[in-house]
Amino acid sequence: MSSSLQTENLIFGDQLDSLIGFVNTQTIDPLSDLFGTINYFDLTASVILHNDLYMFGLSVKHLNQPNTSFNKESPNKIPMDISVLSGYEFELNPFERNFLPLNSYLFAFGILDFKQKYVNIYLSQDVQFGPISFGLNQKLSTRNGFSFNNFGLSTGISIETFDFGLFYQLPTRNGKINSPSIFELQVTFNFSKYLRNNRRLFKRLQTDNYF
Repeated sequence: MSSSLQTENLIFGDQLDSLIGFVNTQTIDPLSDLFGTINYFDLTASVILHNDLYMFGLSVKHLNQPNTSFNKESPNKIPMDISVLSGYEFELNPFERNFLPLNSYLFAFGILDFKQKYVNIYLSQDVQFGPISFGLNQKLSTRNGFSFNNFGLSTGISIETFDFGLFYQLPTRNGKINSPSIFELQVTFNFSKYLRNNRRLFKRLQTDNYF
């Protein structure tokens, strides 16, 4: 990866004239020569295992903890980021009762994200009634003490290989984490011919759609 910093857009202390409020265009600050372009290699690895019911995954970012500092005398290494995810999906209408669509599922999903001494927790529960879905999600963290940051509502509909969705995130205003309100409109198109062949199943965890 590559990062660059344009020193001509920065103002150093020796450029400021406090008496007349003038800003000089030139600087002799030795730090100005330390900034420029840096190149570094950032290594990430991940794996996902699943069957028709369960899913487990592991992702490790910044394995080599690259140094992103422009100053070689003051290193700034990116800390390693480890994420563990799991999911479970089961059918709500296995006996084909009339009060529910044939393809009705509940999918529960969770992520534990470890960053240095902090832990972020993301949870979601989605109900699929044929082509229509409804969901809830929650986000918690241990930053500034354990806190419930926000929860969200979602709904979506699937039409052939298109997925249309609406998502709204509501902050809890607990005073520890300032989480914004977010509204999203999502449109997804999938080119997979295997998904097109099994589109009416509406099941997220499948093992018979690879061939």
